[in-house]
Amino acid sequence: MGKYQGYGKYKDSAVEWLGEIPDHWEVKQLKYIKSKEKNAFVDGPFGSNLKTVHFVTDGDAFVIESEFATRGKLIEEGLKQITLDHFLTIQRSSAKGGDIIIAKIGAYFGLNNILPNLSKPAVVSGNSLKLSINTNTCCTKFIHYLLLHLKESGAIDLQVSITAQPALSLGGMNRLQSSIPPLEEQEKIARFLDYKTKQIDELIAKKEALIEKLDEKRTALISHAVTKGLDPNVPMKDSGIEWLGEIPQHWNIISIKRFSEIYDCKHKTVSFIDDGLPVASIAQVQNFYIDLSAAKKTTREEFLDMIEGGREPQNGDIIFSRNATVGASAIVRNDIFCMGQDVCLIRPIKTDSIFLNYNFRAFFIKSQINTYLLGSTFKRINVEEVKNLLICLPTLTEQEKIVTFIEQKTAEIDQQKAKIQQAIEVLKEYRTALITNAVTGKIDVRQVPIP
Repeated sequence: MGKYQGYGKYKDSAVEWLGEIPDHWEVKQLKYIKSKEKNAFVDGPFGSNLKTVHFVTDGDAFVIESEFATRGKLIEEGLKQITLDHFLTIQRSSAKGGDIIIAKIGAYFGLNNILPNLSKPAVVSGNSLKLSINTNTCCTKFIHYLLLHLKESGAIDLQVSITAQPALSLGGMNRLQSSIPPLEEQEKIARFLDYKTKQIDELIAKKEALIEKLDEKRTALISHAVTKGLDPNVPMKDSGIEWLGEIPQHWNIISIKRFSEIYDCKHKTVSFIDDGLPVASIAQVQNFYIDLSAAKKTTREEFLDMIEGGREPQNGDIIFSRNATVGASAIVRNDIFCMGQDVCLIRPIKTDSIFLNYNFRAFFIKSQINTYLLGSTFKRINVEEVKNLLICLPTLTEQEKIVTFIEQKTAEIDQQKAKIQQAIEVLKEYRTALITNAVTGKIDVRQVPIP
């Protein structure tokens, strides 16, 4: 790790995947680092012990779910709650400030975070584990970093039991072995990692902020191009819309239904099979072009039913999301699929579909969509509202020139974003490597000065 030195003497850990460890470190199973208190290492309640029907709006105890372990963010107001009577029946799964919460089930099982102090008692849900550390012999923050390493190295993956879905085995986690330094050394390693990861995370946050600014620049560039055109000297006129302002004098503001055929989905739920024909819904329209790589599939009979009445997608059509991610849209490119729920099909006539799809990414369209969503409990719009969306429509020749300009400029922005994202990935890899090398004794950080 560059400027960091290793320890003077190492020994064989006698654990194949662990390798050599510093001579004065020990190999211990996790069950020997947990607190002496009862139920120090437990999983959450299952089945009928904790269901949605048990949650109340103003309860006496919080429920900590695996999202805290995977994301690390916790806001008390957003936590599910239960009554005191219910808490007492499942209090073996209780958790308090300083406990480590580990995700047990799902794509990110094995990730963990340290629970802060809460204003009410808490229990972990069935998708989590709670580990209370014996702070007389172990530093909780060191164990937090150690568990992150064990997840990254794949050691935790070996403790998965396969039932209805992969889940961490509590017994396997208890037996999981790792190298443990003396308490004072654990504390020094934890302080070092706190300091260094904070620096790295701040750098990552700054670069992520740059990406957000580039995204804003991209939207602003598209918005200006599709509402003002490319010629700064062209005569302008008042659009008659306060938040749009002026548009080129020879342009028209026109509703989508006047230059497009629009077909709503059939509002049917099809059956899904492993080997069939693709169904495109909200998830498939999050990119500029339709992405069917993860699309569900249905039978040929149901597929044919879903494309009846002009609903068979054609090259150049646009599939538009009416629900959840309202306004997301993607262009069809010789793709064979049928529409699923919550989308509609827009077939532009004598209008460039790429130009129209860029409009859906501009402030002008987004502002209109927001007016339909204001005050709505469900974030969705109906097909009649889609038909009435307005765009600024130049000539077809101008549309093509605007598309060429946008694609050139957004390609430059995408290149900048790719470089920044690459730098972020390098920082994340360095962060992971630093944690691994510190908690496994590959580097000796005891004498590293920390402000």
